Amino acid sequence: HIETATERVQDANVVGVVYGTDAALADEYLVFTSHHDHLGMNPDVEGDDKIFNGAADNALGVSGMLAMAEATIAAEPRRSIIFVATTAEEGGLLGSSGFVTDPPVPLRKIVANLNIDSPQAFGLTNDIGAIGLEMSSLGAAFAEVAHERGFKAVGDPNPNAGSFYRSDQVNFAKAGIPALYLQRGTDFVTPLSFDPEELRLRNYHQVTDEILPEWDLQGLVRDTKVFLEAALRAANADEQPRWVEGHEFEEEWKDLYGQ
Repeated sequence: HIETATERVQDANVVGVVYGTDAALADEYLVFTSHHDHLGMNPDVEGDDKIFNGAADNALGVSGMLAMAEATIAAEPRRSIIFVATTAEEGGLLGSSGFVTDPPVPLRKIVANLNIDSPQAFGLTNDIGAIGLEMSSLGAAFAEVAHERGFKAVGDPNPNAGSFYRSDQVNFAKAGIPALYLQRGTDFVTPLSFDPEELRLRNYHQVTDEILPEWDLQGLVRDTKVFLEAALRAANADEQPRWVEGHEFEEEWKDLYGQ
């Protein structure tokens, strides 16, 4: 016997666009995503603060995306770039699903997705991560930018966790759109006095996910600059991004774009 309770709520994605400068490519779009929601409140927590603050997951990501949006205006990309603060990611990736299902531009005009969820909070690393690094030409551009800046791009540190399928980028990928998900590096330039992964997991989806004394946002600044540069290379390239040959979403890509 199973009893369920359902509640219908309405919420919104927040969307802005920087229009491209190339007459031939401006009607093609890259989409940045970063979810603005979290889990509401936890009435069972002792004390006055019962709010799931969601500082690392994912106010950091939204802040990084807003900074990239501002930088994009000055960059004047050839293709247009849409910035989406998605809702209900924690409720089952619903905001990004709604965006892909009912996009503000024709879906075949969206050529890439770049997602930011829980980025680096603890300083500079010698490496920089991206889930989906080996999957598409977006990953190749990301690795190229990292190499030029003197550090190493790494892929999913824990593939068994299925992280590519657990954040907003997967809804774009399922539609055939190449996607890349910015991830934290782990090889810190200055050794830390604490275990960053233990600290992250201790606060993950807890009311204690708030700005912490251990935060050092130099890593976030550096990582988002690399992520944006990789996106701008895709936005300015003659050819649109594509999956590597034989990838599981390649057939959807061919169907979407008529390849």
